[in-house]
Amino acid sequence: MQLRELNKIKRFKDISSGSNYDAERLARQGLNAAVKQILEDGFFHADPHPGNLLVTEDMNLCIINWGMAGRLTERDRFELIDLLKAVVDKDSDALVHGLLRICQTRGKKIQPRALERELLDILDTYYAVPIEDMDIGQLLMSMTTLIRHHQLRLPPDFIIMMKALVTAEGTARRAFPELDVVSEIKENVEWPLATKSGERNIFIIVATSRFYGFVIENKQIKLIRIF
Repeated sequence: MQLRELNKIKRFKDISSGSNYDAERLARQGLNAAVKQILEDGFFHADPHPGNLLVTEDMNLCIINWGMAGRLTERDRFELIDLLKAVVDKDSDALVHGLLRICQTRGKKIQPRALERELLDILDTYYAVPIEDMDIGQLLMSMTTLIRHHQLRLPPDFIIMMKALVTAEGTARRAFPELDVVSEIKENVEWPLATKSGERNIFIIVATSRFYGFVIENKQIKLIRIF
């Protein structure tokens, strides 16, 4: 960890693909930061919209305003990795089994084959469009609607996580619309899951103060003071 003061910063919401900034790098960095928080750290910013991101003078992202955050257990993260991998691999069978492990039933008998067919319909719909038009966040939200239809219920932390992922994808695509979100997420779900206690302590410090944030640089976390 490294503490740094920032003098020259720019708001992420002012970045676009036509600016002098490397919009693609910043978009990938922001999305990867969100996925890393969810899958590796288990403690994530629940509202990563453009107003909560700053760009440093050396072209790195700083995430601020940690008033809304979510937490996932190690077991949650393993199950989530399996679920996301099934989505990006378009594996409907693994997706059904993953959902049934995670979700709670509401007393109605589940029909796995019917659920798998409808999930495959959703996957086919989203995978039929060009990469730049694919919306993983909305795909997950469509799955959530289908889950409710089958009388299944996601744990609250998973719902918060999905909303955070939807926001992170939208934020990244605002800067670089051509971003290949599927490839970015696939790379992350194939990483070994590792939890570092030192990083967790830093996240707790960040979450309790609006004057601090952190920068993701080469997959390393650096604590910084904003003002």
